[in-house]
Amino acid sequence: MAVSLKHAFSSGKADGVDATLVQPSNWNAEHTLQLATNRLLGRTSAGTGAVEEIAITGTGSAVLNNTPSITNPTVTNYSEAGVTTSGTSLTVDLASGTFWRFTISGGNATMSPIAGAGAGKSFILILTQDSSPRTMTWPVNVVWPGGTPPTLSTGSGKRDIYSFFYDPTTPSWLATTIGQNY
Repeated sequence: MAVSLKHAFSSGKADGVDATLVQPSNWNAEHTLQLATNRLLGRTSAGTGAVEEIAITGTGSAVLNNTPSITNPTVTNYSEAGVTTSGTSLTVDLASGTFWRFTISGGNATMSPIAGAGAGKSFILILTQDSSPRTMTWPVNVVWPGGTPPTLSTGSGKRDIYSFFYDPTTPSWLATTIGQNY
């Protein structure tokens, strides 16, 4: 689709002899606007003013505001952004992904406060043991059923899967064990 612009007024004067000047026929002509890839015309600045070129972010479609909402979608064959890390310190930042794999290695581990908390936020965590039985110290705002964190599976390479849901009313992360000893 091409976008064009034509002036509302036209000139009845004939073109002059000096070709270096804008001619009445140039004024009357239809003008084609050109735009860079992945841009829209609109305004993001406050108030009334000149049209601005707006960058489109996202994959496959334009997101037209900062808090998009989709009602009752059908999503087929999706995947969640994943993060794989290891060590004795786990820092979950939901801006990096919602599927976390963490191998506890080199000593017992501590999980830092979870970044990116907000209503409706959730993530999955798969914890893997290294060759020695390790423990995890959870942030104070992670709440487990009955108030007791789970005992991690022991054994080299054993995996436990946990799910976390953010409750803004408390505010805390409600955590549950999906499965253990994989």
